[in-house]
Amino acid sequence: MTINCEILDTAFKLRALAARLESTANAPSTGRKTPVEGTSPLAAWRAAHRVGTPSRITSDPEVEAFILARIEAMTYAQIVAAVAARFPKARHISMSSLQRWWTKRRASVS
Repeated sequence: MTINCEILDTAFKLRALAARLESTANAPSTGRKTPVEGTSPLAAWRAAHRVGTPSRITSDPEVEAFILARIEAMTYAQIVAAVAARFPKARHISMSSLQRWWTKRRASVS
């Protein structure tokens, strides 16, 4: 029963998103550029002229925040297990992707 409610809730959210996208696409252009901070992670990635595609962790702000909250207190294996327990299969990560992401993040902050 709860699965059906979740599916309906997701369907309503998708319908509202589609309506917003359609109204945006049909709106006249003001000639201003959208700031990078207010866009999706993938759009910000492309606006920064980065090569390739962003990691799954970088592309999913919710998973990224979840990992950042645990990265100092848990091992990679524990974080991967926690992500697997909390998020659906399409949003799971591997230990190697977590290690690569964390190494790049530390290097960019330093």
